[in-house]
Amino acid sequence: MEVATGVLLEKIVLGDERAFRQLYNRYHQKIYAIGYYLTRSQTIAEDIVQDVFLKIWDKRTELREVRQFEGWLKIIVKNHTLNVLEKAAKERLTRKVQQEREEATLAETLVAPKLEQKEINHLIQKAIDRLPAQQKKAYLLSKQEGFKAAEIAQIMDLSIHTVKNHLKAATASIIAFCKRNIELIITIVLISKK
Repeated sequence: MEVATGVLLEKIVLGDERAFRQLYNRYHQKIYAIGYYLTRSQTIAEDIVQDVFLKIWDKRTELREVRQFEGWLKIIVKNHTLNVLEKAAKERLTRKVQQEREEATLAETLVAPKLEQKEINHLIQKAIDRLPAQQKKAYLLSKQEGFKAAEIAQIMDLSIHTVKNHLKAATASIIAFCKRNIELIITIVLISKK
């Protein structure tokens, strides 16, 4: 016999972990579905489920005031998901700015002051194009799309450790390629400036 949600909430207010588990079993799939619908990410949706239930447990004394639990829960899930998406967008923007700074720093350390950014970008792109397929895919997902290693691992169906190794190897390969070829680029630019 299924216990009414109101009864479960009353028990949870008193700290009943078994009632909390029943509430989790009853609603975790609905929360996951909302999280997945809004984010299109299994990992993020799973995190949302855990975060929302942690929030419910932490604020269990406030459950006394809740009259329509499902409506209240949907609002909590949507608000939390929007916060997660906003945070992810800010992190991606920060990573993109950081990437641009790193590339600019790399360019400044590798080239003469007269070397144009177009030539630098061409050199870096050439280095990226020479990467093995898996390294290239991981690097582009990280640097151009702004995904974290865990997200890349899920997209590429690899372990996080393997993704981190691909990213490290790709970066080292790009730097080595640029260092080997920079003199040729400098010569071309200097000749074209005359």
